Amino acid sequence: MVVFRAVVYLPAVIPVVAAGGIWLLFLNAQIGWLDHWLAAAGLPARQWLGDEFWAKPALVLISLWQIGSYVVIFLQGLQSIPAQLYEGAEIDGAGALTKLVSVTVPMTTPTILYVTVIDLIASFQVFSLAFVITQGGPADQTLFYVLYLYREAFSFLKMGYASAMAAVLFVVTMALTLIVIRSSRGCVQYERV
Repeated sequence: MVVFRAVVYLPAVIPVVAAGGIWLLFLNAQIGWLDHWLAAAGLPARQWLGDEFWAKPALVLISLWQIGSYVVIFLQGLQSIPAQLYEGAEIDGAGALTKLVSVTVPMTTPTILYVTVIDLIASFQVFSLAFVITQGGPADQTLFYVLYLYREAFSFLKMGYASAMAAVLFVVTMALTLIVIRSSRGCVQYERV
């Protein structure tokens, strides 16, 4: 189990710049491993990060590579479920599906809420990977809000406009976070001692 955690979590500790460099090489149309494997399978090579259609899906798949921290959080949430709840469900004659629906899912709702809120906030702050790999291109298809904010502030020196954008980002992120937290009040179940 410790080796599994380490292998899954390892991509999360690799710096974004290094990961971006690795993925640039992996997705390169001329020397990339992915296109080499596609060519071996008889499929055409793609310009993954240079194509307007494929650039954003490529960044989404690259960001999934660093999902290890969420896996570790969910694993800890699953391990914190008291064994007595499963034993009680078995005594009552519950099968695997019933235990999943009646014990596992309700007891992991705090973990689900935490990961949902953290990922919601992180989804509005996509910057590093897009900046390192595509710099917002091709044709601004990967120009995410924070990257646009960065450009306005540090490339065009529109600090007031960028500050206003940052304030809007804060308000929208806070409002959506509060909506998620308030809407989860009846759904999240905590262990009672």
